[in-house]
Amino acid sequence: MSPLKTCPDAEPAQPVSRQRAAQDAHFAVVAQADPAALPRVLEHFALRDLVPSEVQVARQTGHDATGDLAINIRVGGLDAATAGVITRKLGAMVCVRSALGHVDEGVEPLAIS
Repeated sequence: MSPLKTCPDAEPAQPVSRQRAAQDAHFAVVAQADPAALPRVLEHFALRDLVPSEVQVARQTGHDATGDLAINIRVGGLDAATAGVITRKLGAMVCVRSALGHVDEGVEPLAIS
């Protein structure tokens, strides 16, 4: 094998940048007021080694006797593609009535209901 040759005038390769940089993502989930709903929602973040920077939960009385849980989650360092995957996974859960994901910097909300 011959050794690698370098060109003295060549510039170092620049990393390919993503179309959208990682930003804070916000998720708004409305789930049935079930004792297992909150850990099941948070599991989607834990499976990706993500620790939310903020989680807010409030029980709301609704159309049935148990009501709903309004869950708001903020996670730093997510790109729009990953936030979209998480939003779709949240929306597919049986206990979730609606899921909305939004990444900062003017990206359109990702709604699943």
